[in-house]
Parts: sequence; structure tokens; C-alpha cells
Amino acid sequence: MSRSDKLAIGFLVAFITLLFADVLFAARNFYFRDLTRYYYPTKKLVRETILSGQFPSWNPLFAAGQPMAANPDYSVFYPLQWLTLLPGYDFGYRLHIVFHFYVAAIGMYLLLRWWRLGVHAALFGAIAFAAGGLLLSSVNLLPILYCLTWLPAIMLAVQRGSFALASLLLAMPMLAGEPVTIAQISILLFAVGPRRSWPRLLGIHLVAFLIASVQLIPAADHFRDSVRASGFSFDLVSTWSTPPLKLAELLLPGVMGPAGEHARFYWGTAQYGWLDPFFLSIYFGVVAIAFAVAGFVRRLPRSGLVLTLLSISIVLAIGKATPLLGLLYQAGIFSSFRFPEKFLILGIFPLTAFAAFAFDKAIRDAAIARLAMVVAGVVTAMGAVLFALSRSGAYAEAFASFWRIGIHPLAMEMADLSAATWLSILARGGAAVIAIALARRVPSAAVAVLAIDLAWQRWSVAETIDGGFFRERPALAAAVPSGERLFHQADWYGATAIARQYFDLPEMYWVIRNGLFPVTGTGWGVATVLNPDIDQTFLQPTAELNEAMWAMRERGEPRWLETMMAMTGARHRALYLPFAGGGRDVRPIIIVPVPSNGPYVFQPAGAGKVESVESSSNRVRLDVTAVSDAMLVLAVTRHKYWRATIDGREAPLVPANIAFQALRVPGGSHQIELRYRNPLFAIFGSVSIATVLVLLVMILRRDRAQLRPR
Repeated sequence: MSRSDKLAIGFLVAFITLLFADVLFAARNFYFRDLTRYYYPTKKLVRETILSGQFPSWNPLFAAGQPMAANPDYSVFYPLQWLTLLPGYDFGYRLHIVFHFYVAAIGMYLLLRWWRLGVHAALFGAIAFAAGGLLLSSVNLLPILYCLTWLPAIMLAVQRGSFALASLLLAMPMLAGEPVTIAQISILLFAVGPRRSWPRLLGIHLVAFLIASVQLIPAADHFRDSVRASGFSFDLVSTWSTPPLKLAELLLPGVMGPAGEHARFYWGTAQYGWLDPFFLSIYFGVVAIAFAVAGFVRRLPRSGLVLTLLSISIVLAIGKATPLLGLLYQAGIFSSFRFPEKFLILGIFPLTAFAAFAFDKAIRDAAIARLAMVVAGVVTAMGAVLFALSRSGAYAEAFASFWRIGIHPLAMEMADLSAATWLSILARGGAAVIAIALARRVPSAAVAVLAIDLAWQRWSVAETIDGGFFRERPALAAAVPSGERLFHQADWYGATAIARQYFDLPEMYWVIRNGLFPVTGTGWGVATVLNPDIDQTFLQPTAELNEAMWAMRERGEPRWLETMMAMTGARHRALYLPFAGGGRDVRPIIIVPVPSNGPYVFQPAGAGKVESVESSSNRVRLDVTAVSDAMLVLAVTRHKYWRATIDGREAPLVPANIAFQALRVPGGSHQIELRYRNPLFAIFGSVSIATVLVLLVMILRRDRAQLRPR
């Protein structure tokens, strides 16, 4: 590696460090969307389970118990998540997210250098990828971040012919287990490589699969037992189809609205069916897209391949806007996958790399630079026109009409804010024109403009919050004693007037945190039942229990709540308090105690007594006394890998209360033990370890062979 390469990599390390300085050094934390409601608390649970000496195969705190390690959303086997095991969970959690950006930047730089780009162009492409909107947006979509980060490094290892290293690297996204992103990585690997390399590439995929089998096989097994086995409705599958207007964001940063303040002022929300965008941004720099467009016009090598991939990507991403998604759904290909916008990866990654190629050519070819200046000039002019229009009296009404947000309570504020966005487009376009004009004489100017441009958007796309938001225990958690269960009834009522009042607040994430909305309580040891299925991975019996609850409510059965609380063993329920304003100390929820016998009950009533309970992640031990033969009903979600013993002798478990299980107990005093053990982890864990060891031996032998004197 040359001195200039070392300096470039040092620059990238410094850039990423500065980009996330508030996270690394000021203890601020990422919080948007699933980070608060899922990933921060569940990864904390995984950590606590492992450090207590248990294998994290079962989550006893959510929905009366669900598989943990078999669900890829927990990422138990993904190596970079093991950084959360460092002393101090909060720092390890923050570090494990930021570390991916170092991997992405260095991987992209080395890949572009392997493709014979100059140092400046490789730096340019690395910054466009690592600080571009796609990767920054993935901060709140961790499974995608875990996969996409590794793409440049995988591609480099494949192209260099390192079978063992390529297999190990490709196993990283497979261990993360996000299927749509993994599929796109595979498509890109085959698209970029020549056909003669495809058999070798198939071998790399096979070996990577063996490495990741410890996750993939149990995940497939869990898939068959979960709600995904029956497929999703088309409405759910097509959610987060990319609005065609979103694609303008490649040229016009923030054209659909700002991502900051948890996308409260995102005026493109109606285009998404009143949702936040899936990817908060797909922008990777005016100067970068200008070079890419110029490269297409000049028909640079590989421009046809990039345009083909981009076209396929867009057609798939816009989803329900074309008949294709419906046809794929009817064919059963997309019936268990969601969110078409994920497919933008397939087009934007090669587009980003192609921008670096075009920049490299522009340094020596004035025609490409002139074309790029025209594109940047058009962006600048559009920003100027939009800003001028925003100064007119009829603008606000026309703005709300164009974006179809007239009924949005913040429509006028959005119209006011849009002027700053148009001014930003004008400024970024103008800076790009200057940088491109200097590209041949001072190529570092384009690198600097791109770095500043993308660093600016990091603060809104990968927004952070005061570190105490996660570290400090919510006061409400103390209202649920350890070992008791909570039915968060308020979590089901998102469309009610009082829910809208709370969730329309600027402090809506403090509402989630202070209100202990699932699954935030998991991070504080609060066990919940009757939860909505956030990630659509619940076991089928749990889904059936939720359906039964709603059916009882809709029939108007007066005792539906008492019935469900008794069946699940919940002793507390969470209800909305009357709305009393916002602020960080907002109190949206009250915990109401409810009489209940708890999760372990003898039937018929009075037939026995539970003397003591000792439980951990994968085990429940009960000391009981039965008056005579009776059924002990256990409000623990049933699954095929639960086993029970009475006084050390195996006893059969039978279904009970829709989602749960029961055990016939003879009269007398007994010790009962339930254990959850998924045998697939031992079997395929051995396969994974053996495969890794073989590959490490291959790498060591290859290195030794290269060091031998010739």
C-alpha cells in the first residue's frame, strides 16, 4: 500500500470520526423509529442474557415469550454486534453502529483503487457511499446497515480471487439475515463479475451459507412457525413503495422534506400513505450525481450495466405503482417480504461507484467536467426558481396542494420551512459548480465539497438524542414489579384522538420512552403480553391469541379484558392519561393493577398451589403442591422446543388457552421444570465453526505460500 493510500485511509477514518463525534464522544445516541422501539432494548436483553451465562434462545419478556436467537432481528450471531458486550452497554451499542461506517468507507476506497481509480476518485466514491443518504438512513434500519456495509469489501475479495476471504465476508450479511438486501448483494456480485467467474461465485455463496447456517437454518425453521409462513396481505407487502417523486432527491437534496426532528415536517408523507419515508434520504451529493449523469451522456464503460441495474431497481422499488409487484405477489415470490423501497440499493450502490468512475475520468477529460457543470448548474437554477416561488403570496396553498398535505396540521409550517430547503439546494448546486470547475486542476476541491455536503445531512438523516434518553431508567418501569406482566393496552390505540395528541408532539419519542411503549420496557426487565407484532415474526399461536382478543372486543363481550388478563397472567395494564401537554417529562401513561393469579395457574381453581417460581431466559422452575391430579396452565407461549419434567421425569406438554401450554400434575408436592432448547443451534453452530476454521487454515496457508522465497 502506497503512502498516499495510507494517508487517504487516515483521512477517511478522521472523517467518519468527526462525522459521528457527538455519538462517540458526547454520548448522544441514535433513536429514530425502530431504534427506540426495538433495537436498543432487545440488544440490551441479548447482552444481559449472554453475560448471565445463558444462551439467548428465548425472549421471556415480550409477548409472553418468543424465540430470540432464531429471529434474525436480534442478530445474535452477527460479529459486529458483539461490541455491545463491551463494558458499558450504551457505549458498545453506539460504537457497533458507527463502526460499520469505518468498514464501509475503507472497503469502498480499496475497491475503487482495485478498479484502478486514482486516490482522489477513490476517496470521492468512499465518501459518497459511507456518508450518502442510503447508508445514513440505514442507521435506523440496522439489519440493512449490517448487510450493506460489507458490499464493497465482499466485491473486492471476490474480484481479487480470495475465495476464503470472500466467503467469510459474504457470511457477514447472511448472519445479519435481511433477505432482500442479501439478494441484492448477490445480484450485484454476479452482475459485476464475468460469466466465467460465476461457478466460483456460486461456491463462495455456498461456503458463506455454511458459515451463516447457525443463523439461517434456525431462522428458516422459525419462519415456518411464525406468521410469515402464511404470507402477508398485498397492502402490507406494498407498504413503503417508493413514490416516483422520491427519485428527484438524487438531484435535489431534501426535495420531499427534511428528515430532522424525526421527520415531523416531511411534506412527502402523503406520497408514502402518511408514513415516514423508508429511507430518510437517498441523496449522495450534487457533485457526485452530476459526474454520474455526465458519465452516462459520454457513455463511459459500464454505463449500460449501471443504467440497467438502476432501471430494475426503480421498477421494483416503486412497487404498487406498476403491475409487476402484484404479479410477483400472486406468484408467491413476494408474499412474505415487505417494503419495496429496499430495492433502491440495487441501483444506488452501482450509481455511487459509477459517479467515482466519472469523476476519475473528468480529471483528465474536460468534456465530462463541462457536462457535469451543466447538471450542477441545472440543480442550482432549480433551487433558485423554487426559492423565488416560495416568496410569492400564493405559494403556501399551492405547496400544500401539490404535496397533498392540506389536511396535515403542520402543512403551513412545512411550506415555510421549504424555503430553507430550496435555498440549501441552490447553495449546494452552486458549490458543486465551483468544485467541478476546479476538478481538473484541484481534484481535492470536489472531494472537500462532497464531504461537507454529506456531513451536513448526517445531522438530520442520522439524528441523535440526549444520551440520558436511553441510559436513565423511565420512572414508569418501577410501577411494574419484577416478575410481573404488563398488558400495554394503550399501544393498540394509535388512531384514537388522545394517542394522536401525544404522538403529534415534538417530543413523541419521549412519549414512547416515558410511556414504556413496547418494547422499550424490555431493556428495563418489564415483561409484556398481548403485544402488537412489530416485526411480523410472532409465533402463530401468539397471532391467534391477538386475533381472539380483537374478536372478543368487536363482539362487545363485556369481560374480554378480564378473560385476556387471566389467560396471559398479566397483573397490570397501561392506559392513556388525559393529555396534559408535552415536554421531555411528558407523562402519557398510567399503570393500573388488575387482580390476576399470575402466569402459572392450576385448573380447576383450588386444585393446587404454586409455592415458588424461579425463571431465567430459557428455563422456568416451579415448586408446586397439587391436592389431586390437576392441570397446571403455563402462560408461556408454546413452541415445539419446550420440554417439561416433573421431579426429573419427562412429562408431556399440551396446548392451552390458545397460545399457551399446560401440564398434568399428579397429587402431592413436586418440582416442575420447563426448558427451552433449540437443537439446531448446536448442530449448525458446529457446521459454522468447522467451516470458519477450514477457511482460516486456507488463508494462513495462502499467506505462507506468498512469503516463501521464489
